[in-house]
Amino acid sequence: MSIKETLDLIDGSITDNEFEKELERMRFLRECRMSKFAGLYAAGLISKPAVGRKQPRKQIGRPKITDPAQKERYDAAEVKLRRINKLRIDGWALVDAVETEGWRSHDYQNWAERLGMPYNGPAAKPRMPKQ
Repeated sequence: MSIKETLDLIDGSITDNEFEKELERMRFLRECRMSKFAGLYAAGLISKPAVGRKQPRKQIGRPKITDPAQKERYDAAEVKLRRINKLRIDGWALVDAVETEGWRSHDYQNWAERLGMPYNGPAAKPRMPKQ
């Protein structure tokens, strides 16, 4: 389809007045979005101001647990985290320290975030021999 045919099709489907009204409507909506509808709220045309989406609050620290099995799991993870952190402070590489507890590095990171404990990530440290 050529440009002339496309323009003829557009001219046949919408009148100039409709096109101008559509442009005005789009301009109005763009301005409203940019001002977060403050003008409409001030004019009383809407009852609530537009509110941005709230991010869920991230819990810091250990959550309250009522299930005994889950509490046991969290206790075991906390013990493993303390051991891994001690090994990391002693100079062990992340991979080696995490391997001693039977975890992978992303398990270590996830549990550290869940329990609000320090995460000693992959820094450039020399690999220590396993004892």
